[in-house]
Amino acid sequence: MQTLEMQYSPVKATSSLEDILKSTLPKIPVDTHYDLSHRLRVASAPAGTAESRRQILAILALALTNPTYVHSENQFTNKILQPDQDYPWRFQLVYQLAELVHGGDIKGVSGSGTEIPR
Repeated sequence: MQTLEMQYSPVKATSSLEDILKSTLPKIPVDTHYDLSHRLRVASAPAGTAESRRQILAILALALTNPTYVHSENQFTNKILQPDQDYPWRFQLVYQLAELVHGGDIKGVSGSGTEIPR
């Protein structure tokens, strides 16, 4: 298994993710290209505009609706919403959704908080 680690600063600093994809895609297996492009898009959303955050939030909300039709409420809560102690808090679904809603500055984490985009 191969792991690719990338600093957030180049993702935040770039105006186009194409530059990062051009330099990174040749280094990873073809079957992981989609996963990388999706992760880069999600990672860049908090640094982007309110509209980009809304788009990612809508995509994640739609992705969450599919398991609700397959699992009972208890199973859904246990499998999807319950925090996994093996992962840091910033990788938890609830934290990521809150970060998108609050524009990357969650009150209590940095102390300031921002207005929720409408």
